[in-house]
Amino acid sequence: MKVLVVFAHPAKDSFCGSILAIVVEELTTQGHELNVLDLYADGFNPVLSKSEWLLYEKQGNAEVQRYADQIHDTDGLIWIFPTWNYGLPAVLKGYVDRIWKPNIAFRIDQSRNIHFDSFGNLKFFLVITTYGASWLANMFLGNPSKRTVTRGLRRHLPLSCGFAWRALYRMDKPAPYRLNRFLANVRQTARHYSTHFAGPQRKTERQVHIFLEWMRRNMPI
Repeated sequence: MKVLVVFAHPAKDSFCGSILAIVVEELTTQGHELNVLDLYADGFNPVLSKSEWLLYEKQGNAEVQRYADQIHDTDGLIWIFPTWNYGLPAVLKGYVDRIWKPNIAFRIDQSRNIHFDSFGNLKFFLVITTYGASWLANMFLGNPSKRTVTRGLRRHLPLSCGFAWRALYRMDKPAPYRLNRFLANVRQTARHYSTHFAGPQRKTERQVHIFLEWMRRNMPI
């Protein structure tokens, strides 16, 4: 299985870097083909320029197409990033704005209807993030980072695509046992999704998964 890991943190020696190391180690051990996209190391420009905006619904330029091909050529997608100021870090938000665009992440037909059928190749999407504040503080504000992904971007995925959100809160007051426990959970989650969705699912299991995913996406916010 091909897996694209998108890493959005400026420092590899951060806790997010430890998460990346665990994911890479686990998936490599499982024999999967990894492509790690470090947005900072790659020099990704998150700014959507005026010229690019004017052609937003057209074919992307060579730079945009390179990142788009990475998504379309993978089976699994993993994001690792810190939640800053209750949202996606700027480099990842810019990645979404520039790459998850029409003709790459979705289609707009002649009647201006939107079709989320461009990521049919994806078998699972695993999102791993950290928060400085507590779970309660983020819930009080509506947890916009989580809602952006689980309520917004998740719509781009096929109903058969597995999805998991793993978050560690209170990084402002880290405790070693909590950090280690979270890393163990990340390892287990990466192993489960990369093996469970790598092979064909039983028909009944697949139907149940699709039904539950449809229910989640159509529940009132």
